[in-house]
Amino acid sequence: QRSKLFDMIYTKMTAEEAAVLIKDGDTLGFSGFTAAGTPRVVPAALAKRAEAEHEAGRPFKVNLFTGAVTNDALDDALANAKAVNRRLPFNGSSPMRKSINTGEVCYTDMHLSMVGQYVRYGFMGKIDWCIIEAVDITDLGEITLSGGVGCVDTYAQVADKIIIELNSAYDFRIRGMHDIYTPLPPPRRDVIPLYKPSDRIGSPILKVDPKKIVAVVPCHYKYNVPPFSPVDEVTKQLGKNVASFLTDEVKHGRVHKDFQP
Repeated sequence: QRSKLFDMIYTKMTAEEAAVLIKDGDTLGFSGFTAAGTPRVVPAALAKRAEAEHEAGRPFKVNLFTGAVTNDALDDALANAKAVNRRLPFNGSSPMRKSINTGEVCYTDMHLSMVGQYVRYGFMGKIDWCIIEAVDITDLGEITLSGGVGCVDTYAQVADKIIIELNSAYDFRIRGMHDIYTPLPPPRRDVIPLYKPSDRIGSPILKVDPKKIVAVVPCHYKYNVPPFSPVDEVTKQLGKNVASFLTDEVKHGRVHKDFQP
């Protein structure tokens, strides 16, 4: 059963009300990895707010940190609203790419695996907000994430405040699918003990300080992810070429028959 406790202990807001809390110059860390798990309603409302601020002659830009590429309501909308000062670590948005290439957005192109460590070290500056898409949350700050994780474990840990998009489009039985694990910092880091797909090394929930959660935004949306292109004669031949190459490598002894390195 989905938790009902957030109604009593957390402040419910609309996306527009939550967007008002964010100030010009703030740094925002978002949950998710690609469109999966990436918030939609708060960044969309933030883009509209930025447009209104600009029309009124006031500056409004934020620094945008994510786990990977995002969705049209985040990167596209904020880039089109000219609401981004700094962006990292990865971009797949055409409007954002144009803003980066013209120098309007300061872009840090870095490997996704390094973001969490750099942020925890403080190299990337202060994180003001962590915005999280969630399926459920308890009064203890135990968050069941939605379809993706990304760098949210770090952003939630170091951010001053948290906004939750509570998306009811998900089946809350997704709890248990995640395995959230934050490696220790060097030189105390050990081997990450994953040896087979069934291994579990972390937590199925994201635990945060409930005092940091300033707004819960109830919402209901599904991802707008385009489907793969249908298979055609060209892609069929590509597949055959790859398969023929690999089997030929095995046949000549350059690749082990079990495809081991």
